[in-house]
Amino acid sequence: MARRKCRRGGLDGGPPEDIPWFWIAIDMLGCPTFAALSITARRILDLLLIEYLCHAGTENGNLAATYRQLEAHGASKADIRKGFAELELCGFIQKTFQGFCIGNGGEPTRYGLTWFPTMRKSPEATVATDDWREKMAELRRSGINDVRGVRAWLKNELKPHARGRKKKGGSVDIEGAPQMRGEDRLQVRGDTLGNIVALTPHMRGGRGNK
Repeated sequence: MARRKCRRGGLDGGPPEDIPWFWIAIDMLGCPTFAALSITARRILDLLLIEYLCHAGTENGNLAATYRQLEAHGASKADIRKGFAELELCGFIQKTFQGFCIGNGGEPTRYGLTWFPTMRKSPEATVATDDWREKMAELRRSGINDVRGVRAWLKNELKPHARGRKKKGGSVDIEGAPQMRGEDRLQVRGDTLGNIVALTPHMRGGRGNK
């Protein structure tokens, strides 16, 4: 009889077999900018990490989370835009494509997690940028060394993203729209996690799918 695989990991402390996992360094977990993140920012980060795992780390830089998905994950709709801004300001995520809406469709904004390589196993692969390290070093040079200081800095930086203010320019994300079919139509993200979507080369201006 075949030996049953362990779903709890071995005594060596390694991850369980056949379960997606990711690594995170202790200096990032202990970083004041990480500790200062709001609950909404953490929920956004969690959802992007789930997306990362759903694609075995090969779609970093092409990750997205819609408002509808984030609300289902416990995020407050009024705080989602501010949560994304927090993560960008602190260097944990990097925007790679600005989303937009067209009629009843559109495409969500795409992001990369900066401590992982982007588009791994593709010709566009790049090494991790670790923007969060550079940001924390910059804050320390300006005299901000603890969580309280980072929160005060974030509060000031996030004033343009305060609740109730109308966003100027393009949409941060679509709130969930039905899929549009056809060669020259947008392929719109559904509500299921792991559902990475792409524009056709014609709509993306020859850039091609990622």
